[in-house]
Amino acid sequence: MKIKFTFKKQSRSTGLAGIGEGSPNTDIKLCGVEIGMIFINDGAFNSDGKGWGVRVEGNNPNYPQENCPWKWVQFKPRFATEPEARQWVQAHAEGIFDILFEEYKTLVQK
Repeated sequence: MKIKFTFKKQSRSTGLAGIGEGSPNTDIKLCGVEIGMIFINDGAFNSDGKGWGVRVEGNNPNYPQENCPWKWVQFKPRFATEPEARQWVQAHAEGIFDILFEEYKTLVQK
């Protein structure tokens, strides 16, 4: 089964709310439902200039959640640009899909 994620750039805040705001995040979607995001932490760039990261809502078998129905699963790779992060998400779509909640997996089966 071929898994394909889509992306939607979040709009940038305007006025006083936008002061000091970095680049807007990008939603990761599966069949039109937001399942995660590509985010940036402007103050957390590595020495190699990589600060973009990827996280999804899902199940991490190494860290089971007893009191919380969902968990952010954040991936270790960091990227210099948002398009690089998008390419990584598409290249690792099968692995990302495997850790998603079952309700998200049923979207693909419909």
